[in-house]
Amino acid sequence: MEYPLETAPPLTNDRYIETFGSFRGKTDEWSMMSRIAGKFISDNDFDKNPVRMLSIGAGTGLFEKDLVERKGLLLEYVYAVEPYSLHRVLLDQTLKSLGIPYDIDGSFFGEDFKINGKQQTSKFDIILLSHVLYGFDHPYQAVSQLQRFLKPEGKVLIFCLEEKDAAPELFKYLTENSDPSVFNPRLAIQDHSVTVQKVMSYIQVKCPGLIVSLMKYTARADVDDFVQRDGSMKNDDVITFFAQAEYSQLSDRAKKDVDDIVLKHCDVVNGKFFIRTYGAAIIISQMEPRDIKM
Repeated sequence: MEYPLETAPPLTNDRYIETFGSFRGKTDEWSMMSRIAGKFISDNDFDKNPVRMLSIGAGTGLFEKDLVERKGLLLEYVYAVEPYSLHRVLLDQTLKSLGIPYDIDGSFFGEDFKINGKQQTSKFDIILLSHVLYGFDHPYQAVSQLQRFLKPEGKVLIFCLEEKDAAPELFKYLTENSDPSVFNPRLAIQDHSVTVQKVMSYIQVKCPGLIVSLMKYTARADVDDFVQRDGSMKNDDVITFFAQAEYSQLSDRAKKDVDDIVLKHCDVVNGKFFIRTYGAAIIISQMEPRDIKM
């Protein structure tokens, strides 16, 4: 039996911000990421030697602030890239509070990207991309561009979802069952089909001069008010954020399929439902010239 294609559109900017805020308030993922970033900082002595950082998709700068104030990152300068104007206002306030030199760039990162900071810096000790590749038109190609801005001894830190996470599965379901003129990865604000495994595969094939390692984590998000409520009482913000389309605008059949996917990814803790989230930090450095096989 063939079913009509789904017609729930991608999230608007305002709804994206709202659902992202709901997800962030219900998950412990940020503490997991902070813990990994802290180890990354100490392993590379970035808490002992002053560093310059390029932060791509810096948002409001709260993660960068956490790295400095709670993880000991010895930051002497940051070049923050953030295309969204509302975020740039808050980002400016956050970076100013750190008391270090900084520049904010509202352009998009890609092959034509250039550094236009007051400090005339074009190479960085750290390049940070925290769950931002999903918003790129060409996310995998963007990774290969990072080498242009990395010092020979520098490190790239990328946070990204794993394939087994619920968000890529929900996003794939919507992509395969929707009218492509209404919903597809190019129309969505975030393409949740971008995963750690795809990034790694691209690097291995296209960027042989890079050394890559992974630090994986498992987190949880509270979805009890989605799983155990019905109708208008159902809070679907987290699931809507994962799928990047409004759960409430799906057909009854699609809602049931989505509910089944969500339950498959859930644990019950003290009688409450939590959805597991799987992610990883991709750590990239450059090979010494003598180590590259010709």
